[in-house]
Amino acid sequence: MDAFRVWIRNDRPNQAFDLKFEMNDGTGVFVLRRQGRKDPEPSHHGDEENVPLDVLRAGRFVHHLGSGGQKHQYALSRVPADSETRIKEEWTILTALTEQGFRYLVVPDTDMASPKVAAVAVGPKTISQEPVARPTRQTGGTLHIVAALPRDRAVEALVRELLELQREAAATEASAAALRLREKELMALLQAATERG
Repeated sequence: MDAFRVWIRNDRPNQAFDLKFEMNDGTGVFVLRRQGRKDPEPSHHGDEENVPLDVLRAGRFVHHLGSGGQKHQYALSRVPADSETRIKEEWTILTALTEQGFRYLVVPDTDMASPKVAAVAVGPKTISQEPVARPTRQTGGTLHIVAALPRDRAVEALVRELLELQREAAATEASAAALRLREKELMALLQAATERG
């Protein structure tokens, strides 16, 4: 059993977020910097309503362990910047993540709506991209193939690889930094190829 559970939901009418927590071990508290507000005392359950995204991402959840007076702080900074459109209106459990000694609460990719992606124009037809998640796995071997193709086919090959990379991201987790770099490279190649025409 987890020591605690923290949920988030999108309060779209108020353009904000609601948070709540339940403790199974120790107590907890949301530490959010709001004007004229003092942080509440740690408790076994709690909630926050109408939290703007910037306040949410600057905040943290503090778990006061049941024994020994220790506390663990979980940053909320990993909540995506595009959360207004991606976090659902139903309650979603945040997942604890420890990375290089830092603790975070994150929204699992599987519980987020896919971002909206614009269509890419290629010659006389349009290749529309389906909504996709950010890449989390690198693929390679495209550049030497693309160079040998005519311009329209090269652009289509880049778009296909980008879509494949993004589809794989929904199911896999890996080196995010390397993948973001590869995605930027693909987007730059795609933009350069479409501007040449």
